[in-house]
Amino acid sequence: MGRAVAAGAIVVAGLGVFTACGWDITKERATDNAGITEEFSRVRFLNDSGNLTINTGGDPEVTRTIFYEDDKPGPTHRVENGTLVLEPCPQRDCHIDYEVVVPEGTVVEGEVNSGNVDITGVAEVDLKADSGDIDVRRVDGTVNVDASSGNVDLIDIGGATQVEADSGNVTISLAVIDDVRARVNSGNVEVTVPDGRYQVSTDIDSGDLDSALDNDEGGEHHLDLAVDSGNITVKKS
Repeated sequence: MGRAVAAGAIVVAGLGVFTACGWDITKERATDNAGITEEFSRVRFLNDSGNLTINTGGDPEVTRTIFYEDDKPGPTHRVENGTLVLEPCPQRDCHIDYEVVVPEGTVVEGEVNSGNVDITGVAEVDLKADSGDIDVRRVDGTVNVDASSGNVDLIDIGGATQVEADSGNVTISLAVIDDVRARVNSGNVEVTVPDGRYQVSTDIDSGDLDSALDNDEGGEHHLDLAVDSGNITVKKS
């Protein structure tokens, strides 16, 4: 189990705090920071409610903003078998916003029930989110996202990309020629890829198609896009 020492903490008392998700009726808010001394190459998270931001660069650290009712929770992260584990708040009427700095080459995976997710500069992403916007940028490898409600922006992705979304707009921009698969029930899909040969498959129940690419049966990579209600746009970068 990893050891981490908090650099400091700030506690603010009040009747309510306005957060990214709206008014929070908890009485206390605390912010603390912990440097991570053990080596890790993966991040795994399971957050019931709260925003998550992961960036690369600088020394690894975890900054928490905690919204709670009674006692402030203790540490909610650890390093286990080379994986930095981020846990939800263990108390009732409590949630945590995480801001995490990780080494380059880190693989990120996990689930968020309610909250926005911003991930930049990592190696791979495998993410499931029930409610909230997702913004993933400058990833070297594959990205897999399963989102129930919220917009999904995947920008400057360097590997095969797959998205399943129930409600919300999906924007995908690849940095290299690779595969894209997107399934959206309600929302628009916009895909931008480098010029190349692609097998293009689109399926729209209700909406319009605007594609700068024709289907190439000899293409090595696939764009497989389907929308129940919404538009599909395919662009060349």
